[in-house]
Amino acid sequence: MQRNLDREGLLRALRESHALTLEHFDASADERRKSYREGGWSVRMILAHLADAEFANLWRFHQSVAEPGIAIEPYDENRWAAALAYEARPNLLSRAVFDATRSMLIHELTALPPERLAVGAGEHPVKGRLSADDWCALIQAHSMHHLGQIEAARAGREWKPVETPTSWMYTGKPRPPDAGMD
Repeated sequence: MQRNLDREGLLRALRESHALTLEHFDASADERRKSYREGGWSVRMILAHLADAEFANLWRFHQSVAEPGIAIEPYDENRWAAALAYEARPNLLSRAVFDATRSMLIHELTALPPERLAVGAGEHPVKGRLSADDWCALIQAHSMHHLGQIEAARAGREWKPVETPTSWMYTGKPRPPDAGMD
């Protein structure tokens, strides 16, 4: 994900990853049991995680737009996966949550005036100040990160993380000093 996409480029990327992700929810139960590495999350778990992450990040986006300067709470994705029983969650529920929340984000990014989005920002304890556009870029980068895992798992190959200039946005890494947030 390119950090400096214009609004139309960001919308296009969000729509494309939305469509790509939805296709994976239609995989067979056997394919959803596959993992990208020994001990890694299954495709089913990744899809459940993407649904929860989209939900959480839509909430963060809304907080940032509606209440600029609000403190954004982090969460531990592995604790969520265990506590919320990702392996047992019905695939159709994860699909519905992912589809609805991504659709809402795309609607908000399209419908809200740019000046409203420009002033909206939240303060994350690790990532620092993230604007509404930053949350959208994070959501996009996060989904592409996990799409790589899903595609590798379904193809029966191991996946290795790829470091990009935006990797810090969707991992537990802090924002680098040269990240240049708007």
